[in-house]
Amino acid sequence: GKKTMSRAILLLHGFLSEMNDFDSINDELLKRYDRVYRPILPGHGDADVCDYNKFNREDTFKVLLEAFDELAAEYDTIDVMGFSMGGALATYLSSVRSFNKLILVSPANHYFNPKSLITSTVYATKIFFALEKSIIKKDEAEKEAYYDMLGYFNGDRKASLGFTIRKYIKTYIWKAYKEFADIVRNCNKDLKEIKNETLILWGKLDQLVPEKSIQELYKMCTNEKSKLVIFDEYTHLMLLSTNPQKIIDEILQFIDRK
Repeated sequence: GKKTMSRAILLLHGFLSEMNDFDSINDELLKRYDRVYRPILPGHGDADVCDYNKFNREDTFKVLLEAFDELAAEYDTIDVMGFSMGGALATYLSSVRSFNKLILVSPANHYFNPKSLITSTVYATKIFFALEKSIIKKDEAEKEAYYDMLGYFNGDRKASLGFTIRKYIKTYIWKAYKEFADIVRNCNKDLKEIKNETLILWGKLDQLVPEKSIQELYKMCTNEKSKLVIFDEYTHLMLLSTNPQKIIDEILQFIDRK
């Protein structure tokens, strides 16, 4: 049977990212929960296993529901936290399963239309190809310049470099984008209200998710303890950014609140 008063949290990562989305807060979560569960969505994972050809809507929702149900069978109280696409998936979960608190970090329920996403990605991809060439040519000055452009583009240099070589240069990323759009559409399809006690966090420098989307989600929250926090200084990277302490503090206060 269930352990009495046991608590678990389900962490849902973003599109094109993986386990490390929550690294900066993980130690604090381990102090508060009996289990911190971070399932890896199809096609994602570390560089050696990730294959975005395997990323699709059907398997993503299957993994999501199986992960939740596994926790629900074992723990009394479950909180759910999602980042970016994981945030959209968490809102979907709130309409098909019941659980305790919901934490949405830059949830991508609506993002700047796919065209602008594609345009900015095309821009990024051009830089990536140029960067790759400069690495092959061993042109240090040129390489540094491209790294800087990418760092600027992604809002946070350190996090941008991981994505660079591993991800965008693979051409099948376009198929993955279509699946991403399809998943988000599916999350929103029947979403009318969010009954959980909810915390929504968003940064004004977000390159992907517009404020309007965040405000619309907040309007759906029917629990009077729900809270929206907007930060001036963060990009879409949020917990992945160089100094995420303010975000961590908000999340922990919310979790600890009785």
